[in-house]
Amino acid sequence: MDISIIIPVKNPSDPSLHDCIEGLRNQNFEGDYEVLIIKGGNVSQARNLGLKLAVAPIVAFIDADCVAPRWWLSSLYRAINENPQVAGVGGLGISPPNSNTLAKATDYVYSTFLGSIGKASVLSNINSHQRYVDGLSCHNSMFKKDILLKVKKFDERFELNEDTELCLKLRKHGYRLLLLPRIYVWHKRSSNLKSFFKHLFRYGVGRQRSILTNYEFFDRKLVFFIGLIFLLVFSLSITPWITAFFILLYFAYTALLGLRAALKEKSFKLMLYVPALFLIEHSAYLLGMIYGLVQGPWKTPHHQPELHRHFAFPVRAGERKK
Repeated sequence: MDISIIIPVKNPSDPSLHDCIEGLRNQNFEGDYEVLIIKGGNVSQARNLGLKLAVAPIVAFIDADCVAPRWWLSSLYRAINENPQVAGVGGLGISPPNSNTLAKATDYVYSTFLGSIGKASVLSNINSHQRYVDGLSCHNSMFKKDILLKVKKFDERFELNEDTELCLKLRKHGYRLLLLPRIYVWHKRSSNLKSFFKHLFRYGVGRQRSILTNYEFFDRKLVFFIGLIFLLVFSLSITPWITAFFILLYFAYTALLGLRAALKEKSFKLMLYVPALFLIEHSAYLLGMIYGLVQGPWKTPHHQPELHRHFAFPVRAGERKK
């Protein structure tokens, strides 16, 4: 077996999982690979059980709400073999073809620095250049299994940011991580503004709890932006005109980005959606981080995952072996 693909799932009956499996069944990879679907526990536990069961020296990670193009597996495998100095390689997630306007607006927001701060976990600009990064997202990545075992795999306390924590350990051991933006998966986006808010709120909570669990999670860029927000709020009663100026500057800049997206995609709706998504993203994430302070550090989990399904594929891509 050349590659083991690991998919953690909460709900095996989710239709998204079927789409994910069909995408993996039809890869054009000219080699043997298996798919391990792990149910239960938290995502860190599921990925670790997958690593324990994996028989291949190379492991790939994809999430159940993602669909891989036919060339996904072969592209990652080629990249990790052509770059022996790295522990892992990864790509991005973009909205599926024929997605609605909200999904396209989400992609555009995530493609900007203001919307992603350069994080591979949300970045969606496939035209950016390949580069070494601090972390790779496990919704689209591939690693050398022996190195993951060497750094003691995923920390099972982490219900979110488990891939960031893993990458922190890899970098501390001197390993490098390569981001290849043109290797993407189709990642289903939030279906409405409410679910988008809940999604970003949850990630804000996760980031704060991760910081409280491991202070190496402090990100200088993120701390700068959050510090600037609190400074503006604090200065509201002292120098309200300065606060008002920066607020107007923020809205003007996001409106300009919305206009740019609308002209590029020839869709008037984007001019409204893009500024709204920026505001929702930043508000939800900040509120989530505040609530994360109340939640405290990640706790040791009590529920254990289990192997749900296992597939193995031969050289002829898409044909089931057993």
